[in-house]
Amino acid sequence: SVVEVGTGAGVSGLWILPSLSTKGLLTSIDDEVENAKLAKQAFEEAGFSPSRFRLITGNSREIVGKLADSLYDIFILRHSEDLLESVENAHRSLRPGGILIIDQALLGGKVADPTQRDPESISRREVIKVIKESSDEWLPMLLPVGDGVLAATKL
Repeated sequence: SVVEVGTGAGVSGLWILPSLSTKGLLTSIDDEVENAKLAKQAFEEAGFSPSRFRLITGNSREIVGKLADSLYDIFILRHSEDLLESVENAHRSLRPGGILIIDQALLGGKVADPTQRDPESISRREVIKVIKESSDEWLPMLLPVGDGVLAATKL
């Protein structure tokens, strides 16, 4: 099963759903009701049964904090009010061997530029450092493609 924080119009879900087993479930969380409506329409038009996905709208920070422990195989973070807190919740929610994916991890090069002091760049630097230094909890890999992807396997 997969958790995705940041549903958008459901484009990434259209790539995730076919890769899941028949019992797999995509749980997609977004702050915007309109995004959930668009994603639901896209999934249904693509032929996916509503039993294959769960769209949750509301405060993603609160919702992620309530997810079940050690249940998910993949946890994708696109948007987060508090990225470090979301990473901690992802670790709790992932099963051992599960993978955390942080999209836009390098913010188009801003994270590597120490003169960039905006809150999002600082937050991403902190999260990358924490995950890298948590070698007993994570096995990370930072991919410099696009705006950067951080993938970390839960140990």
